[in-house]
Amino acid sequence: VGYGIGIEPSSDGKGPLSVTAAYTYYAEGALILTGTASTGYNLSSEAMEPLSLGTYAWYNIGDKLSVITPGGQLSIGLEDPNAIGLSLPVSVGYQVNPNIFVQADTSLGDIAIKEGDSAIFGADVIPAGATAWYSPSNKMDFALSIATDLKNEPGDSLTFGFLFIYYGGV
Repeated sequence: VGYGIGIEPSSDGKGPLSVTAAYTYYAEGALILTGTASTGYNLSSEAMEPLSLGTYAWYNIGDKLSVITPGGQLSIGLEDPNAIGLSLPVSVGYQVNPNIFVQADTSLGDIAIKEGDSAIFGADVIPAGATAWYSPSNKMDFALSIATDLKNEPGDSLTFGFLFIYYGGV
């Protein structure tokens, strides 16, 4: 469960409330695959967030370097106009020490299948982000992130994130 706080004046601190479920269905050797599903409700726009489905894929290249796609590749709008799109996010991660992990994030493109706009890396956008993770134990993670579009007025639109994850299980 997550909540995004809006910091622009018109948002009144309102933002998206989200719910995410994930299940790891393959974890052998250097590869981990986790199915993801998320949706929510944006309190600022008073609209349902799209249903986001995908696979979180993590491939370890050696002990410290990883290539990641964070899931949510397929987006299905739950309200009119019910846009459907495909996203191709990719990240490279580095394990600094047992408790700290950093990653660089981008997207190769967003492809509109129904309604919406497509955006291809380099031609339309150059999304760039960085995330730093801190794991005090194997049961929880904290993360801070920042992102912008390096092609279209970089720095004018910044996205900041704070994440807390608790790992429960059966």
